Amino acid sequence: MERLQRILHVNTSKVKFNHQQQANFFLLLADLLSVGFSIREALCFIKTVKPKLGPWVASVDKRMQRGASFA
Repeated sequence: MERLQRILHVNTSKVKFNHQQQANFFLLLADLLSVGFSIREALCFIKTVKPKLGPWVASVDKRMQRGASFA
């Protein structure tokens, strides 16, 4: 079981964003939420329009599905 968890786990702590990238991500997320997207829909949309963030966003989405916080 531990081996399977290691295979499926994406380590998001290794992903580094500069301040501008963080600001852009959260501004886009805020815009999407303000027009009615759910958090999950917004994350899926961001994966589509920002493919470089895809693995990181997918990992955040999976953790949220398991009940972890967004933070």
